[in-house]
Amino acid sequence: MYAEIPPRFAPKVETPSDLLANRLDSWRPGYNPANPEEDWLFQQVVVSSLRVDRCQLQEQSLRALTAKRAEHCWTDDRRLAAEELFPRLSRKPSQTARALRRTLQGADALLDRWRALGAILESQGEWTEAHSSLAQDLLGTPPEFRHHPLNAPADIAAREIASLELLKSSSLSSLDHLERSATLQAHELHPSPSLRALHREEAAALRNLKWAQNLLKKAQRAATPERVEPPAPAPAPYAPHPRTPYLPVDDFDAKLYQQFLLATTDEDPDADPDDDPDDDDANPEPLPSSSPTFRPAPAPALPLNRRARRRLASLAR
Repeated sequence: MYAEIPPRFAPKVETPSDLLANRLDSWRPGYNPANPEEDWLFQQVVVSSLRVDRCQLQEQSLRALTAKRAEHCWTDDRRLAAEELFPRLSRKPSQTARALRRTLQGADALLDRWRALGAILESQGEWTEAHSSLAQDLLGTPPEFRHHPLNAPADIAAREIASLELLKSSSLSSLDHLERSATLQAHELHPSPSLRALHREEAAALRNLKWAQNLLKKAQRAATPERVEPPAPAPAPYAPHPRTPYLPVDDFDAKLYQQFLLATTDEDPDADPDDDPDDDDANPEPLPSSSPTFRPAPAPALPLNRRARRRLASLAR
């Protein structure tokens, strides 16, 4: 017998109301509701988030429970699922019979009924109308094709029993082992109805959370005045890039360039209009110099190409 744990040492378990209050306090600064409408939408966001958390926790517990039942009650649970299909056999015989043949336990349920029908033949020698109808259902024969009674019912029963036994040994046994191994690891291949219902509940909670978030953001945008952006500054006026003067590479290039300027310029752009060209004082003789002198002139934007050099050479001759 275990000793009772003192109350002060017992672990504290948060109730749903405590979880709701704590999340409301921790999430409120992020959403910052400003009026009762926004506060109600904020509460819907928090409640929906708690529902999502609960569904995820329940899914973990449900998968653990399914794995535990697969360890101890696998055959019983699968046989119960197969037996639950038999009430639909008379309404949808073809679909239900094929569904029963998909699992090992469904094949066992079919075998039990065929063996019972075979035993009735051995004891009574024939089937009643109810037995014949059951045999047609087990065969998956649709009602619109049951115009004639079954011929050689004993052969039919023996053939179906042999077919189901072969199906079990060839494929159903290995498939059943594979599904059980996956379920033991909490990776069931065919989710149970409870797990599918839990997924639908979680999806609905997520939709409600997104709905409340969108409405809350829309209400907050409507309450906030629109910000007027300042006009963009006018673009700066276009300033052309300064032209780079042409620099001769050697003396010959300098002479060619000077001849080009003389050939393309009618008059000196830097000459003073008041100066008399016949006045010797105004136009003294240039002093001899070892370095060539250049007349200032506007420089072209680009260096001379081959054609221009040839033209200058022809003019220099």
